[in-house]
Amino acid sequence: MPPPDGRRGLAQRVLELDAELVKEGQARTAVSLERDELQAALVRERQARTRQAAAADDGLNRLDSSSSVVGQLVAQHVRARAAATSGSGTKLADIRRRAFGHPSPSEERPVTPPWLRSAETLGSTPTPQEGPALDEADREAAARVAARIAPVSAEGDGWAMASAAMARLDAREEEAEAAVAAAREVVEEALRRELAAAREAAAVASASESALREELARSSRTRAAQSAMTAANEKAAAAEAAAAALTQAAARETAAVEAAERAEARAARAEEAAASHSAASRGRSSELGRSSEPAGHPRSAFVAQAQAAAAAAREELGAQAVAHGQRVATLDGELERERAARAASEERARGAARERDATAEELRRSRLNEDAAASAARQSDTRRELSEALAREAELGAQLKTVRRQQQQLEEAASSAEKAAAAASATAAEAAADTSRAEAEAKRAREEAEAARAAEAAAHEELAAAVREAPAAGEPPGASPEAESFRAEAESFRAEAESLRAEADSLRAEGEQHEREIDSLRSQLRDAQAKLRDGVRPGGGRGTAAHEAGRFARGAPQEGWVVGVSGGAGGHELAEKGREMAEVATRAAAATAAAEGQASEQRAQTDAARRKEAEAVAATEAAGRRAEGFAREASALRENLGAREAELEAALEAISAHGDKVEALTTELAEADARREAAAVREEQEEACARGQYPVFLRLRFVFVSRSASKGECIYWAGSR
Repeated sequence: MPPPDGRRGLAQRVLELDAELVKEGQARTAVSLERDELQAALVRERQARTRQAAAADDGLNRLDSSSSVVGQLVAQHVRARAAATSGSGTKLADIRRRAFGHPSPSEERPVTPPWLRSAETLGSTPTPQEGPALDEADREAAARVAARIAPVSAEGDGWAMASAAMARLDAREEEAEAAVAAAREVVEEALRRELAAAREAAAVASASESALREELARSSRTRAAQSAMTAANEKAAAAEAAAAALTQAAARETAAVEAAERAEARAARAEEAAASHSAASRGRSSELGRSSEPAGHPRSAFVAQAQAAAAAAREELGAQAVAHGQRVATLDGELERERAARAASEERARGAARERDATAEELRRSRLNEDAAASAARQSDTRRELSEALAREAELGAQLKTVRRQQQQLEEAASSAEKAAAAASATAAEAAADTSRAEAEAKRAREEAEAARAAEAAAHEELAAAVREAPAAGEPPGASPEAESFRAEAESFRAEAESLRAEADSLRAEGEQHEREIDSLRSQLRDAQAKLRDGVRPGGGRGTAAHEAGRFARGAPQEGWVVGVSGGAGGHELAEKGREMAEVATRAAAATAAAEGQASEQRAQTDAARRKEAEAVAATEAAGRRAEGFAREASALRENLGAREAELEAALEAISAHGDKVEALTTELAEADARREAAAVREEQEEACARGQYPVFLRLRFVFVSRSASKGECIYWAGSR
């Protein structure tokens, strides 16, 4: 039998899943290429950050230079104080003019900024970065310092202002440290949130991966089940074909046995009639004084021939019955063996299915265990990374790289999921197309079945002898070789029906011919009786020819019939006609038996055609049910695909939000790094100032006195290096 559409659909589904696997491999290759591109982009970003760090270092260097300029101004102020304490007022005025930008009348030059003048005083030449190229903030700071120092007299007010400036500097440093601590807390909190989001995204990715693995496992189980079902269907088809052949053979044998029984019954009836007739003849002969018919009498020969034919028929029928019994026993044995083999094959198939299910369950459990172990390993890695990030602030950059790598993996998983969703959408579209094609084929099959039924009804009306045409198969034209075989068989049935109709016509004509012959024989018999009545014995009394002929015509016992018939030429002619009538009756009975056998065979063929029609209708209905099942499966696939698309959209939105958060975190980390580096530079400068390492010729030391520390005052004194 042809495999149903459901199995073809399963095979198509397996091929589509294989194609999806190939597409997924290609998608993974594309994702690897994209990952390489992202890594290259990350390298470029690192280079850009390096350049930004270099630019920041350059700015810090400029800030250092501006700080050195301020230190130089302070040194000039100290020198001016020393000159004021040891020199004249003119000298002090000159020092003040040189230090604070107040030229003397003899100096005809434009006003030079304090940092340039201090640099000239110190004997150094400013670089382009230290001079006019300084930032506007540095210039403003230097101008404020110069404005505060310039109007100060030599009586000591400048020292108090310097102490206040140092106190303000300390306050700013404390504020900067507090800001750095707050930024650190913000960064740590943001890192915690990002790692939690990354963990959730990793869980989602692992769930999608497990779903894909389950789908692959289902596809492998589907392929195995398809192969097993194909083998079982082939065996079942072979068994059904053998059973059909055995059934047909049994039907033919049964028809032959019935025909033999009918022939035996007819022979028995003929033998009984011959025996009764011979007994009646012997009785009449004894009444007439004769012991038996004379030797060579035609009636004796006819009776002997009839008895011999009956005996031969009985022997032949007995032999046929024995042979039929043997064949029936053989067919029953073969049928039982076939049934046992089919049951064994079904049991083997069930055992194989159970083993396959057990193996699939073990494989699924092992994969689940592996996935759980991998998930636990990933979770432990994430916890370790989080602890390291919280314990060591210096590894924030490495943690950021880890987050970026996780983001890249999530993007790869999202792209793979998108491609899988696209492939699933294509699969659903193909399934919908297959469903529509199956529905169209089922519709065409129904139309063909209706047309076949109409043709069969027309054939019934046309033949009037219960001849039906075999309908076409339950599949659309050109669907399978079995359909072609069904059509060929239907054509053979039609040809056989035509031949049977021709035989029926010939038998009908032959029967009419036999009837005409019987009518002619009856007319001849009537003529012979008339001749006997008129010419054998004159008179109309008892014992005359007319009286005996009348008794014969009325069916009464013929007393003295043999004497009357054998008395003249008319009697011999009547006996000859009787033999001819017996032969004609025998031929008519044989023809009738043959016609009955042919009619029984024709009825068997018609029943087979009806069974095939029922099978075709059942196949059509099964195809319709399979099409409905495919439609339901396609709708379920569409719903699942819609849900998966919604999940993918949500995942993409989460990934985009995660990317925004990562960018914000990167910006905050860069700002925190810049602030930390600036604080470190300031700490180094403070330490250098505390150690007295000034880039000037004088060495300054700051000493805080206990009695004036509360006021924030600072006492300076100078000493030569």
